[in-house]
Amino acid sequence: MYYTGGNSQTADAADSYYDGAVFRIPYDTKPATIAAYYFIKTIIDDCLINNDISPKQQLVVPQNTSATASSSTQSAIAQSLVDIVASIVENGYSSTIRVEENVASIINDNTVVTFHQYSLITSSGHSFEWIGAGVNINAALPYLGGEPISANQAVEVNGGKVYFTGTDQRGDFRIGNDLTINRNLGTISGRTFTKSLFAVMTPYILAIGS
Repeated sequence: MYYTGGNSQTADAADSYYDGAVFRIPYDTKPATIAAYYFIKTIIDDCLINNDISPKQQLVVPQNTSATASSSTQSAIAQSLVDIVASIVENGYSSTIRVEENVASIINDNTVVTFHQYSLITSSGHSFEWIGAGVNINAALPYLGGEPISANQAVEVNGGKVYFTGTDQRGDFRIGNDLTINRNLGTISGRTFTKSLFAVMTPYILAIGS
């Protein structure tokens, strides 16, 4: 199961239960097979570190504890490999998805969900001048009644994503909707500081000097 530090041999061994994604052994024996692997996991630690297994499941063959004991690290590896076999036997070729971002509601076990690639727009070095103040630049100036709306620079709807860098009419530099460098005040604001900058903007072109 464990020759080179990986788990490919273990996965290959578990794959032998399937042929063309079809379970090879009778389905009525599948629960017992899964239970057997999970039981092995519960006793494999005692077997490897030479602890006496209790309670004993059989008394015909005595447990041999004379061999050199393994370490707790090796025992943990063995248990994780047994988990792989049990999981493949139980779940076949399905995968476990870990959702990194928060979701609006709790997703219960065995819920069918669909995943889609984001609709994506990328813009670098865009000039946002008087956005939201109207379509006529000659009438967009404040003294003529034009009032720019910064929130209109990039609008994300229906789960779409807009990645951009740009400068507005005041010279404020923005990296997406989450980070703003105010030219007049020389300040940086936005929740981006709690995240990786590389995850928010494309491309990453930012120089901050003292």
